[in-house]
Amino acid sequence: MDYDNASDFEVNKAVAKALGFDVDSRYFQEGFDKKGTCLILNESSVGRELNYCNDPSDAWPIIVENNISLSHNIIMWSASSLVYGDFGDSGFNIFRSDSKASDVSSSAALRAAMIVFLKMEESK
Repeated sequence: MDYDNASDFEVNKAVAKALGFDVDSRYFQEGFDKKGTCLILNESSVGRELNYCNDPSDAWPIIVENNISLSHNIIMWSASSLVYGDFGDSGFNIFRSDSKASDVSSSAALRAAMIVFLKMEESK
């Protein structure tokens, strides 16, 4: 999937799926109040919001557990992770994502990190 052109909701949904949430459930839907937020509802419609692209409390555990590095230059955020394993002659692979040029918000950093996480998950 081309995560760079996906909406925040689509990236958040893919992260939730990679973490084992049942995103095909009728209780999983896009939030109406915040851009990109995923809502996990139960039968009584009480929900938990997930917003990995914009909420550090959702994203940070994933960043730490997967050794994802964040860096900033003048016009964008970059996220990367060096993973050792069975990746041919080199024995490692570098996963990387950059925010869109001129997007220097903290949300851009979290979104870039989540895209790196999804690339890592796809390679497994």
